Amino acid sequence: RSLADSGRLEFSFSEKRWRWDIQALQDLNITDNVVEFLETKTQLLPPMVLSCLRSAACIGSIFELSILANSSESKQLDTLEQLEAACASEYIVKIGRDAFKFSHDKIREVFYEQIPAHEKKRAHLRLGKLILQNSGEAIDASIFSIANHWNTGHEVITSKADHQQLFQLNMQAA
Repeated sequence: RSLADSGRLEFSFSEKRWRWDIQALQDLNITDNVVEFLETKTQLLPPMVLSCLRSAACIGSIFELSILANSSESKQLDTLEQLEAACASEYIVKIGRDAFKFSHDKIREVFYEQIPAHEKKRAHLRLGKLILQNSGEAIDASIFSIANHWNTGHEVITSKADHQQLFQLNMQAA
């Protein structure tokens, strides 16, 4: 599809066949590695959409608008605008009123791997705290997700209270 979008490959309706410039295609240095191709393609996204999808990748394959907006400290309307652009690019699909999922696990992986390791740990801890805070009485339904985020971010925990909370979450998840 991106070859057609760039004009390097096109369908001639009058000739009823595909037409291409072989030299232009060879100059592209197309890789057999789909992940590398996706990494290159994602860099063409507007910075706000790219940032939004990286944050969503931390949440998981499926994510909710409210959690994503809160985790990135953005307004839901602004976040929704970024998600709509990502849907138009087919990186994610809408699966409910306020729920989305990545089109493929490899797509999520590409966005997730673009986040520096130290930022991932902070993001996961922040997500774990946010989901815990928003779970209220329904914590049991989210306990594994909450504990997973806290455990992923455990290296950036500095307070004794957070260490105790992590212990309690792991005990509850067990």
